[in-house]
Amino acid sequence: YQIGTGTCMMDLDTALTDSPGYVASVIVHEAMHARLDSMRIPYTQLTKARVEKLCRRQEMTFVRKLPDSNYPGKASWLKQLASLTEDAAVAGSEKYPPVSG
Repeated sequence: YQIGTGTCMMDLDTALTDSPGYVASVIVHEAMHARLDSMRIPYTQLTKARVEKLCRRQEMTFVRKLPDSNYPGKASWLKQLASLTEDAAVAGSEKYPPVSG
């Protein structure tokens, strides 16, 4: 998501070669960035970990609803997202201000 222009960009190779489920999950993740930006939640060094955590959670919620056939490697991706989300929670537990929403 590009804050200045309010647009999402995706590499054409990704859009053409990755599974439809993966492409859709990237769009969901980036759309959450857009939503947070529209709520005027800043994306700064202080908020970055918490913002990414929120975006990953939204992505995980979406991916869980997809049939496995639309998302090869779904289980391993959910595990990786959960790990990244947990890392963000630990990194942001005391250093970052709360993100309201």
